[in-house]
Amino acid sequence: MGMRMRYAKRLTLRAKFILVLLVVGIVPMQLIGWAGYYFAQKTIISQAGQIRQQALQQSIAAADDRLYQLQMLADALLLDEQIGAMLSPQSSAANLTQYIREWQTFNVLVNKYTHNFATPPDVTVYGSNTKVFTSWISNGEPLYERLQRNDAFRGILDAGAEEPFGWTAPHADFTEQGNRGAMLSYAATYIDPRTGAEGGRVVVSSSVDEMFGTAGKIAESYAVYTKTGTAVYATDASLDAGFRDASLRLAPQPGETRIDWSSEERGGERMLLIAGAFDNDWFVVEGVPYEALLAELAPLRKVLLFAGAAAAIVSVVLGHVFIGRIIRPVLQLVRMMKDLGHGRWKEDMLDVQADPEIGILQNTFNRMATDLKLMQRQMQQEQKLKLEMEFNALLSQIQPHFVKNTLASINGLALQGRTDQIHRLVDSLGYFMSTRIYHGRPIVPLEEELQALEHYVNIMRIRYPDKFDVIIDIPDTLFRQEVPRFMLQPIVENSIYHGMQGDAPLMIWVQAYMAGEHCVVVMMDNGKGTDVNPLRRIEAGREESDPLHGFGGIGLTNIDQRIRLYFGPMFGLQFDSAAGGGTRVEINLPKRMEEKAS
Repeated sequence: MGMRMRYAKRLTLRAKFILVLLVVGIVPMQLIGWAGYYFAQKTIISQAGQIRQQALQQSIAAADDRLYQLQMLADALLLDEQIGAMLSPQSSAANLTQYIREWQTFNVLVNKYTHNFATPPDVTVYGSNTKVFTSWISNGEPLYERLQRNDAFRGILDAGAEEPFGWTAPHADFTEQGNRGAMLSYAATYIDPRTGAEGGRVVVSSSVDEMFGTAGKIAESYAVYTKTGTAVYATDASLDAGFRDASLRLAPQPGETRIDWSSEERGGERMLLIAGAFDNDWFVVEGVPYEALLAELAPLRKVLLFAGAAAAIVSVVLGHVFIGRIIRPVLQLVRMMKDLGHGRWKEDMLDVQADPEIGILQNTFNRMATDLKLMQRQMQQEQKLKLEMEFNALLSQIQPHFVKNTLASINGLALQGRTDQIHRLVDSLGYFMSTRIYHGRPIVPLEEELQALEHYVNIMRIRYPDKFDVIIDIPDTLFRQEVPRFMLQPIVENSIYHGMQGDAPLMIWVQAYMAGEHCVVVMMDNGKGTDVNPLRRIEAGREESDPLHGFGGIGLTNIDQRIRLYFGPMFGLQFDSAAGGGTRVEINLPKRMEEKAS
């Protein structure tokens, strides 16, 4: 009996040891493991939310570029002189011969301006003189009367009565291109420059599904609303008012995204809502299920349970080691998420040595990071395309006005018999309009820019004799400095058109010098100046421009953006002017000399 009692005491001591082992070793380890699990859960939600927020912002920028292309198409057609002639009150639809020729001209213009579109939009020119031109085919019914009776098109015209330029969406398809569902349109009003009266509308339309659907997909689950709360597009018809209320409640500004951390319940599923705004004041709301963010953590829960059981059987040390193998990779992955969330890209940042369960989370994160990199490169390419389109639009504005005025000057000189000046004027005009200005290189040496500027100044001196003078003070050592093509002439033109006041002579100085590793180009004049800075980078992405010459704010902005795109964000253009105090434009470039051809 005594032996049985000693054996029972031995079992009791063993039980106490096991109890102490569990309380002192396993339970704290389990508490630490689960605390790490919930800490990782909370941190991953926060970091993943920031990453999705950044991805949504990049998607919005890409969608803004697609909307901007439609807007640029309408503006380009609106500024085309041939469109103005078609919409002239003196032009009558009764003249069938002229009307047919104008249709041919319209088709050429549409092909010219839409050849870069993957899916060309519908273009409708609706004139107050009852003329209508469309890129879509009618069934034979007179277009003017047909559009007059169409409620969707009338809605676009009524919206334009309040704003001369603006978006209308969603609306029914007023064309005859089949059942394409809801449409969106950008309408621009043509104003007759002679009478100031409204001459008609240029309407560019696209399918909402083509803009935001498969081709322009922003996220997995999202909806687009106007600023009044009208639904434009939704990936799922079940998306309810909670998304719309979130867009109005968060009220993001263009170029900004905001997260509703309070989440939204939809169909029993907890959603994290992220709202952003387009440049045209529309909102987009993305819904991200919490389960989708935390799905990769499910294996981690199983690993923790297995680690506790293994540690209870084997030893406290083994339990601590196993928990450490779980927590350390998770914390390392969290640090990588923070780096990615703050835009710090590394080539080998996702090489995490971890167990297979954590590898699931690593692989998903790796795919997300790769997608972000691809989207970033795509945005850079789309930004280059946007600037090239804007730059080509500026060049197309030069040709008609500039050539017309120059030919008028040549005509005046011919009547006076001043053949020497005619020869110089024709030579400068031929150089200026030659392919040496319009060639495809975005970067040229400063010497070529100065040659183009010299020919332009020669033309303007003949047109405005004794009204201005240009002094160029640039050392020969900077002639090979690389600059964006067509950089100097728009700024000098601004000084000539906007700086002259009365009979007072206008002086324009063009200087360049090296400041360390930077090349600084300064252009100054003693003109009348202005209190309005045309170089406005508005949050919404809208710039003011001079409607007559096309080289106001948008011209300077294009130069500034091209400098930042090709040389980096620390370089660019500064504008300084005051009424009565002249104007000073300073361009900051990196020191970069063109290599001479061998």
